[in-house]
Amino acid sequence: MASPSSIPPESPGPVFVTAEAADPDARAVFATAEDGGRHLLLATDARLAGLEIQPYRPDPVAVVHAAFADRVAAGLPVVGQGGAVALDPDSRRELTSAVVMAGADAWPAGGYWRLTDNSNLPLDRDQVVALGKAAAAHYQALFATRSALLDAIAAGEAVDPAAGWPDAPAFDPAG
Repeated sequence: MASPSSIPPESPGPVFVTAEAADPDARAVFATAEDGGRHLLLATDARLAGLEIQPYRPDPVAVVHAAFADRVAAGLPVVGQGGAVALDPDSRRELTSAVVMAGADAWPAGGYWRLTDNSNLPLDRDQVVALGKAAAAHYQALFATRSALLDAIAAGEAVDPAAGWPDAPAFDPAG
């Protein structure tokens, strides 16, 4: 990271700092110079005097994608279990294969699904199909929410990227 002296005092250009810099008790701020370089400056640095200071505003598209990724990573909770059903792409493919096997009456007796806490969830053929449906429905609800938020952002609407996400319904193997 560049030192404070790398921002010339005679022409620092616009400086943008994080929202924490608006705190009068802040001891240091990160500033972005006109050339895109990030610098750590003491809040008392004279080069900050008179400069336009704007609060940091994260990219709403990035926030929506991060919120989606967090919810996918959390998975689908299972009643009575500490873990969840993973919803990452590989896990969804494997679950789809398991549902196909169950539908073809090829799910093995004593079969189980591995949860995110590395515990095993014993499932019979009907439970595998129900799990597949529940996981697909929850993932689709997350996908639809992400799509709606991204469409609203693209249309110039003000949105709260943290609002409107569906709660993860817990899968109950008992039905």
